[in-house]
Formats: sequence, structure tokens, C-alpha cells
Amino acid sequence: MGSTGGLGQAIVAFATDIYQPSKSFLALLAYIIGLALVIGGLVKWKRAAAYPHGPPGQSDSVIAKMLVGVCFISAGNTMGAFTGSIFGTGAIATSLSLDYTSAVGSGAQWSAVIAACLQIIELLGIAFFLKGLWMQQAVFDGKGHVSMGSAFTHMIFGVLGAKLPALVNLVQGSLKTSIFTVS
Repeated sequence: MGSTGGLGQAIVAFATDIYQPSKSFLALLAYIIGLALVIGGLVKWKRAAAYPHGPPGQSDSVIAKMLVGVCFISAGNTMGAFTGSIFGTGAIATSLSLDYTSAVGSGAQWSAVIAACLQIIELLGIAFFLKGLWMQQAVFDGKGHVSMGSAFTHMIFGVLGAKLPALVNLVQGSLKTSIFTVS
């Protein structure tokens, strides 16, 4: 970015340092949560089989708990299905190429900073998608503070955050404008 550093260089360095480890951590966290939900569903199923009318305090969400657990275990494929439904492709990673006029300075500097910001937004989008899956599990358990609509809202906007460059191109294509090119 420059020999003196600055905010742009700090953002690029921060995003470069946390991007891949954070994606790996989120994938591992989703797998562990999914495994815990599936095992919890199996334990609940075993308890429900022991009491034909159901023990007090048990909900009928055994299968739902296990399905949400499987969605957590396969979070990459689940998110790919959501992105495929919205954008036509299941690929989450996108490249960035922005065109600038000479008035805003070096295009390479701006591209690096914006690409770093988009990486951070992608990580937040993945986290919100996983939170939406977790909220679905809470809905199935009958917890009153969560609704299915809010769970799907988290999931949909998580996908939109993870695919922000494609969303920008989609909006520009719909408005028949081309302020800048994101690819």
C-alpha cells in the first residue's frame, strides 16, 4: 500500500491474517454444533421411546433437531444451496476487480482495501447464516423469543453478505447502471 502504512494497509493486513483461519474456525464450529445437535436429538429420541406419551418438558422436535444438526454439519453445502438459489451459482468465493477514475487515486490501493473489507463482510455473512440455522433449532424447540421468519432473515442476509460482490452486480444489472465493476 505504501511505505508509511495507514488505515488501508492495516485493513488489508487484518483481513489477510484472519480470513482463512476464521473460515476454518467457523466450519469447525458448525461441525461441532451439528454433531452435538444430532447426538442430542438421538438422546431425546431414546428418552421419548421410553415414555410413549412423552416425559414432562419434552418437545416433539427430535427429528427437527437432528435435521438442523445435519444442516450444521454440511453448512458449506447448505450455504451453497442458498447462494445457488439466489445467484445461480453455489460458489461462495468471488474475486474483485474495480474500475476507478484517476480522481480517487491508485486503483490497486482501493481494490486491496475494498477486497479486504469484502472478506470481512463475507466472514460476517457466514456467521449470520450459521446463527440463522441455530435460531431455527430454537424455533423447533419451542422457544418463544425466536421466530422462523427471523431465522430465515438471518440466513438470507448472511448469504447476501457472503456474496456481496454478486449482489452489487445483480442490483446494478437490475437498475441498468454500471457505477463500478465487481467481478
